[in-house]
Amino acid sequence: MKKHIFLYIFLGILGIFLVAFGFTAYKYYIAIHADDPIQPYVAAKGELVTIARGDIAIDMSNNERYDIEEGDVVLTKANSQATVFWPDGSTTQLGESTKMIIDKMKVSDDYSKIQLEARLEKGKVWSNIVRTLYPESYVRFRLPDQKLIAGVRGSVFEINLEKDYIYSVKHAVILESELVNQKVVLLQGEIVSAWDILKKLTKEVLDETWVQANKANDAVYDAGRKVQNELTLRMLQGSNIINNWWNNLVKSILEYLPGFEDLKYWEAIANNKIDLIRDSGQEKIIQFAQKLKNTDFTAEKDLLRNTLADVTKDLPDANKWLQSLQQEALWEALSLSDSSFDGVKGLLKKSNINSDVLIEQLKKSLNTQDFGTDVINSFRSVLK
Repeated sequence: MKKHIFLYIFLGILGIFLVAFGFTAYKYYIAIHADDPIQPYVAAKGELVTIARGDIAIDMSNNERYDIEEGDVVLTKANSQATVFWPDGSTTQLGESTKMIIDKMKVSDDYSKIQLEARLEKGKVWSNIVRTLYPESYVRFRLPDQKLIAGVRGSVFEINLEKDYIYSVKHAVILESELVNQKVVLLQGEIVSAWDILKKLTKEVLDETWVQANKANDAVYDAGRKVQNELTLRMLQGSNIINNWWNNLVKSILEYLPGFEDLKYWEAIANNKIDLIRDSGQEKIIQFAQKLKNTDFTAEKDLLRNTLADVTKDLPDANKWLQSLQQEALWEALSLSDSSFDGVKGLLKKSNINSDVLIEQLKKSLNTQDFGTDVINSFRSVLK
């Protein structure tokens, strides 16, 4: 009888352990894979949105969604809009009476390759593109009639063919036009004609209702992703002694299981132990720098970027890597306090850029677009 009692007690304790272990493991799995690539899809808003796939027409009504593939044509009507959710978490909002063709969607699981291409044949789009550190990654929007390519590697921008303008909302857009045989870097806040990228326009041309609606949508979407990523790190930081003891036990087991290989690196970042991943290899450092891009963990991002600058300096494409890291650091610097600029300045100085002048002038001038010539030239040299 006693043996049975002890057996039942043992099985009960084992059951509680397994349930608790499974719950904790699931929590960690969801957390460390929260920012993994997604299956791309279109979400409809309004009466009718159509995906043309070869000879097939897929009609969607308000709040419906459908997975998309390369070659799909997304069409909105006069009373509908749509949102494309790209594999890397980027979004493109299609306005009314818009036609956009999905030409390429290549995103690797570790984000080492991001290649997105689309053609806008009519209408207007607003894109919120996630920044990538990989020099060979790109996002391109082609305008066939205007013979124009808009290239970005982490920007918010609008292309409005109805009102003939391209608007760089956040960060920068690189425009290449066959019509005028020119390449232009469109800085934050700048607006040019879609037909003539050398023709600068004022904010009076903007579709203000559309602009404000999309800024509000972006704020909600970005805040959600930011909270999701930061919760992962906060959770791995631990809270009290009992929780830490249990979590450490679970993590020590999970690190040997498939799907949890990156857990120890996430924990190192969460607890400000960047040195623990310095020797993990270039690809791993890049991967985590990429995943941290949408958080407020500024010191950690700064350390990872400067570490990357060191580990990539002997590569054949070292200059491309340095430029990519500088661009990332520079844009982030514009929204930070002076106390956070040390790492940013160090990256910029690697190219003999006067970072002190550049950063201070840009901070003062960005909202008004009252840039000095020297500042503009220095800034554009980093963004090319």
